[in-house]
Amino acid sequence: MDYFQFKPAWLAWIVNQVTVGKYYPEEKHPVSRLLHRLYEPPCRFVLRHPWKVIGAAVLIVLTTIPVYLHLGSEFMPPLNEGTILYMPTTLPGISVTVAEKLLQTQDAILKSFPEVVTVFGKAGRAATSTDPAPFSMMETTVVLKPHDHGAKRSAGIRGCRTSFKDPLGISGTIVSVGTI
Repeated sequence: MDYFQFKPAWLAWIVNQVTVGKYYPEEKHPVSRLLHRLYEPPCRFVLRHPWKVIGAAVLIVLTTIPVYLHLGSEFMPPLNEGTILYMPTTLPGISVTVAEKLLQTQDAILKSFPEVVTVFGKAGRAATSTDPAPFSMMETTVVLKPHDHGAKRSAGIRGCRTSFKDPLGISGTIVSVGTI
């Protein structure tokens, strides 16, 4: 940045000292000198001992392999929040009345299980730009009773491909199926 030039000269000098500062060559700039002092010793070590550095890097990578093998498929542990997101998909050209009947039947079947407290369902997309679900995709949230109220059972509805998932892990499925 160039120096400002205006009158009075003393005011221009003060403004230049505050806004522009003093020009230093790179080797003499205080920040560069500090960074060179910190960076030079490790850099010289690496250049003197390249095989030791490569060996250490390989060793670090090898020590992560047992940890990687025990991670599983997700970093987030399964959350047992007592809800299931049930997402059956139907034929793409389903009508509104058939979807409504199917959703009511599905909700009644799911509600008939003793483990279920409530069922909330929706067909198609909500009035939001962040819901790319097609009309043939139904989303039903099933709220379950605590674990001590019986064994788990699964339900199937004829004409639907079912999928039970955790509500937090469903966004990838919605995006992949809901491309327009």
